Amino acid sequence: MIEYFAIFVITMIVVISLLTVLGNRLKIAYPVLLVLFGLIVGLIPGLPQLTLDPKLILIIFLPPLLYESSMSVSVKEVRNWWRVILSYAFLLVLLTALSVALLAAWLIPGFSLSTGFLLGGIVASTDAVSANVIMKYVKVPSRVSTIIETESLFNDASSLIVFSFALVAVATGTFNAGQASLLFVWMVLGGAAVGVLVTMILVQLMRWLRVDTKVAIVLGLIAPYIMYLIGEAIGASGVLAVVCGGMMLGYSNVKILDSETRTQGLNVWRNFVFLLNGFAFLLLGLDLPEVVSGIQQEGLSIWTVTLWGLVLALMLMLVRFGTSLGNMAVAWLRRKVLGDHKNQYLFDLPTCCIVGWSGMRGVLALAAALSIPLVIEETGAPFPHRNLVLYLTFIIILVTLLVQGSSLPSLLKRVRFPEYNDHIPEDAARKLIRRELAEYSLEYIQRHPAQTDEEQTLVNYLIEYWNDRLSDNKNVLPTKEENKNYFYRLCQAQRMYLNDINHKHPEISEELIRLFVLSVDLEELRLKHE
Repeated sequence: MIEYFAIFVITMIVVISLLTVLGNRLKIAYPVLLVLFGLIVGLIPGLPQLTLDPKLILIIFLPPLLYESSMSVSVKEVRNWWRVILSYAFLLVLLTALSVALLAAWLIPGFSLSTGFLLGGIVASTDAVSANVIMKYVKVPSRVSTIIETESLFNDASSLIVFSFALVAVATGTFNAGQASLLFVWMVLGGAAVGVLVTMILVQLMRWLRVDTKVAIVLGLIAPYIMYLIGEAIGASGVLAVVCGGMMLGYSNVKILDSETRTQGLNVWRNFVFLLNGFAFLLLGLDLPEVVSGIQQEGLSIWTVTLWGLVLALMLMLVRFGTSLGNMAVAWLRRKVLGDHKNQYLFDLPTCCIVGWSGMRGVLALAAALSIPLVIEETGAPFPHRNLVLYLTFIIILVTLLVQGSSLPSLLKRVRFPEYNDHIPEDAARKLIRRELAEYSLEYIQRHPAQTDEEQTLVNYLIEYWNDRLSDNKNVLPTKEENKNYFYRLCQAQRMYLNDINHKHPEISEELIRLFVLSVDLEELRLKHE
């Protein structure tokens, strides 16, 4: 049995890799191909069904996927767009859950309002992975990618809170609005506090123990699981704990992690999350035969249930697009009433169209649906309409991935974004950063004179190097080992100064700042390993 499972895992890794290569060549998001492949394999008769414990689904997939995404969020960009992000992350989630609950209760015989809210909580979360994969083929303004990625992180948390409330309501048959409101506040505040506290404790632990790179990366991998489990254990939002902890680490990792941990950890996380996403989307297709069997056992027609799913998917698209139009109307009112004519905060029609059409559902919706218990724990009775909810979720994910995911690249190519001037041009920003970093480095060398002849040799090289940078010459750092400690101290000072530049210059993209930090890391690592 173990041998067969190992063969299955290895085969799936190979399939994920090959389909990703194919998707890159065809300019198709690899989640779309993975879902289709899993669907085809799942429909092959005679193959054993793959089942996972529903309680493990959220724990296995959710924490690392959210943690990795939150670490790359630009806090500086979020500050500019917090109103729009919150409207998608909370208001849209509530509108979606309410719309799904009302439509499902009216459309589906025997479907209660609480079960409708359960389905609404599941499908209210969007999948930033698919959108980001698609947008890498077409360059889009940073405001668009920031809104889509960040609202996805926070609506994951809010949708799971709605899901958890609805789960209790379905199981017990009761719902107390007052208690739910207080619990909602606790879940938000408690989850955020857990994420921040766990991050602070892990950072202090790594500093106290002076752990090496391998141990630091391992601690980083288990950190989201710790945050999630503690958050859930105290009745708070484990998802929000992971998101806040990841954002805190991403915001301050220059101060916390060394160059080797940052560079190696980045590669480890990318590969780990890539495989988790691949397995999650494959599970979406592979689990279909079991879901279809459950639907047939309930005496429902697959075609009828599929039609219900299509209607609900269409309604989700309309609600999201309506929210985007609402944000555009609010931005217009701000300009007319408040006189806010700053172009960098304009939510215009091109942004409205792209954000409104980027509502693909994916891994989180799948994980939440699969985590619905098979039976109600208090009574032992089968959970009502579990297979129906699973199948409707599957249809909604499939439709949004195939319809929106497949058409988004073409839409991005046709939309003409104006010059927003959110950031200065990249070439000008690079020159500005390079000049300020060179001036700071020369100032640092003057304030920290050489103490030995070996250090003086290195200082002479560095002075020549940074003077060449000021004149845009391409000089190469020396590879000698005169006194590496001096150079390492300079590198750390440069990273801290880049962090200051990021806060001092809102017109410079944070992504570009991170590229410069990476270049300093690589220069330091080159000397370490020569």
